[in-house]
Amino acid sequence: CDEADASCVSSQDDAARGGRAFREPWSYDEPTWEAARATLVRALEADADVTTLAVDGRYVSCAAAGAGFEFFFTENDATLQFRAARRGGGRDGGVAARLDKLRLRCGFERIVVLRNRRRALGVVESGLDSYGPSFFDRGDAALLDDAALATRDPDP
Repeated sequence: CDEADASCVSSQDDAARGGRAFREPWSYDEPTWEAARATLVRALEADADVTTLAVDGRYVSCAAAGAGFEFFFTENDATLQFRAARRGGGRDGGVAARLDKLRLRCGFERIVVLRNRRRALGVVESGLDSYGPSFFDRGDAALLDDAALATRDPDP
């Protein structure tokens, strides 16, 4: 995501805009990526706001409600990566919320990604380092129990 684009969200770039652009990639339970792609395409085709839809192998793109969406099915993994942004930049305009509704319609799950590592000993990795789940900074901490919020990785 471009640093200047406040509407962009991506499952691959956790550095853009200080981490505010990052959203967790999705996992799927379908037996093949082709079946998961079919599920995604059906959900996009059922959305009245989708104006264009293109499918090219593992890559799916569409435009909806003034925003562009791109999806990629990772090879040898049941993971779906994505990027979305309002056309012309600007504010979020519901791009992240639209993605989450799509994920729910497809029955895909968010993959919790550990990030926000805080090194206890400066530049040296240690068992005292702490990690925060990727959704912690977006106010969803209530989804975790208190013990999970204080988790430290004993074997980094």
